[in-house]
Amino acid sequence: MTTFAPVSLSSESRFVPASLSPSIYANNEQLLQPNPRQPILYSVVLQGELELLYEMRITGFGAVSCAQLITLTPEERIRANVPQTAKYFLWAETLVDMDQLHEEERERLRTIARENSDFSFLLSGGFIFLNESLDLVGVNALVA
Repeated sequence: MTTFAPVSLSSESRFVPASLSPSIYANNEQLLQPNPRQPILYSVVLQGELELLYEMRITGFGAVSCAQLITLTPEERIRANVPQTAKYFLWAETLVDMDQLHEEERERLRTIARENSDFSFLLSGGFIFLNESLDLVGVNALVA
């Protein structure tokens, strides 16, 4: 069964989960546009344990969807680990360079991702949750 695990967040600033430090390259208008003309990109700083990805020639860039309105009830939000203050979600794709990895490298990262939701987010994708002001209020990694 596929579930979602929260990624740790820093309380200090917008779009900054503690170890991922993602930056989204779009303004508020682009995030809310239903069919953006160009992909919306995000990047992460590969520091700490994530430096392993840099050693594997991964650049730290991925794509996100445009913001979608959350329509879950409060009870459904609890079951899905969606913050109550979230109004929008973005789907974050895996990092763009992941397809160049050798099978042994992929398996090594899958093993790490079972214990580390930051790796899981970058390898399998996940949801980024934003409040009404488009400030980051949560990040969930896809975990198997």
